[in-house]
Amino acid sequence: MNKKQVPVEELRVGMYVVELDRPWLGTPFDFQGFPLTNDEQIQSLKVYCKSVFVDPEREQWTPGARRPATQNV
Repeated sequence: MNKKQVPVEELRVGMYVVELDRPWLGTPFDFQGFPLTNDEQIQSLKVYCKSVFVDPEREQWTPGARRPATQNV
């Protein structure tokens, strides 16, 4: 995995957070890795972190962009 450190001020919806600049324990984030899907998540990260690590190769999340699953017959 290729990860890139990003200041929280530069975070945008669609980025995939893989690591914080502090332990996950003690933050409101349940998962160790998640896509940023709204501005509220970014604001919350700003409270707890100065920077985070994102995976630039991970699929960028955008509302409605996912295709429906295809059924293998």
